Amino acid sequence: MRAQGVQVRRRPGRGLSLDRIVAVTLEMVDEQGIGAATMRAVSARLGVRSMSLYRYVQDRDELLDAVVERIVNELADDPGVQLRPDGARGAPLRPGSSTCLPPGRYASAGGSVG
Repeated sequence: MRAQGVQVRRRPGRGLSLDRIVAVTLEMVDEQGIGAATMRAVSARLGVRSMSLYRYVQDRDELLDAVVERIVNELADDPGVQLRPDGARGAPLRPGSSTCLPPGRYASAGGSVG
């Protein structure tokens, strides 16, 4: 039983998910630019310790990769957006692929980067 008038504080990290982390990161990038989306700043906006984010992503690069994937998926769902312009070189952009990301680091992700 709880005593009357006692407020129970909700743990800030409760409800934390990759989806929520990516959404907040994307908001920050939209508002302030990509440089503002540090692990510390994202965690502060979420009201959690920065180490909490590392349960969901290995590092900032992986977090930003998830943001890019979300953007590509949203574009893929939009019928007014053509993901591969006529005459474009390379593989078409596909949701879940890394073909829209810079070559090199992502080449091992399966699929060629044109």
